[in-house]
Amino acid sequence: RSSYIYTLRSVAGSILDMPSPNFAASFDRAAVQQMTDVIGWVAGKGKEFNILNAPIIYPNLKVNAKKVFRNWLVIAKFIKVAIGGKMSIYSKSGRSGGPNPYSKLWKLKGCTPGLIACGVTALIFILSPDQQFPGSGIGTMSSIPYSTVFRTVKRFFVTQWNHARVQDIVKNMNNYIFEDVDKTSRDISHNVDDTGEDLSDSLDRVMACLDDDDSSESDDENRIAAP
Repeated sequence: RSSYIYTLRSVAGSILDMPSPNFAASFDRAAVQQMTDVIGWVAGKGKEFNILNAPIIYPNLKVNAKKVFRNWLVIAKFIKVAIGGKMSIYSKSGRSGGPNPYSKLWKLKGCTPGLIACGVTALIFILSPDQQFPGSGIGTMSSIPYSTVFRTVKRFFVTQWNHARVQDIVKNMNNYIFEDVDKTSRDISHNVDDTGEDLSDSLDRVMACLDDDDSSESDDENRIAAP
């Protein structure tokens, strides 16, 4: 895990278009409003952190329940670094030399709710004031409940996996992350299990908005052409 976090810190600046030094573990991110604003973190209220209110998961950093997780490219880049190494986001071929990436070792063919949840959780952590990922699941400096962030994101994708708008997000992620995998073999129909966990009110509202009559507007800000 520490190796993955170190790798993410080394490329986060280019992914998020922010100064690279800002992502050093010892950097005081709590003092940089741009960084706290994009994740919706407020000092002293970390325990109340709600991933669904984090602007970074929305296009143009504008919270809109109809467009939840549609800032998919940023999330996908974090996932791609995790399973393909930091050079995977810089070249079409993904990487060259070195050991096999985890995507091959684990025989991954497509995103799963858990993989997406990992990417989102890592994204929030990298932008947070925390210096080390907490074994307890609660940020030492931020008080952000990372375990809850993970569960909420996974729960969302588990319950909404077959929704057309969610499938569109997943397909875009797969086109980017698994560009070297034959499209016909991508595991877009991965079976997911309902964990039976209770949903928060905010999660209920977001999922309801996916089916809202007004949700058919174009959300192509981050769409990429199929390879």
